[in-house]
Amino acid sequence: MGIIPMVLDGTSLPLDYGQSKRYFTKYQRIALANRDGGCSFPTCDRPPEWTEAHHLTPYSVGGKTDLTEGTLLCTRHHHHVHDHHWEHHIAPDGHVEWRPPGHTTWQRNARYRP
Repeated sequence: MGIIPMVLDGTSLPLDYGQSKRYFTKYQRIALANRDGGCSFPTCDRPPEWTEAHHLTPYSVGGKTDLTEGTLLCTRHHHHVHDHHWEHHIAPDGHVEWRPPGHTTWQRNARYRP
């Protein structure tokens, strides 16, 4: 049995699990809600309560159940990014940006704009 590093919040609750856990926990979802404010897909206004935690890198190919590897998406956009192969990256400010296949311009949810 090996040692698995974890990131803890101020009350010692694990927030980063790597590959040791498949599903995001309640506390990770709270942290994602604080960061994302709801669905992170451009133009969507769904609140955190209407979202699912999404692995930016699929768990099945080595994605981690970490805050830096997750974002919130409503059910509609969760299916949309998988079905239409939208690309993503984490911007320098920590927010997720999206673009459809074949496009060069990154898009972000309006709630992140200054």
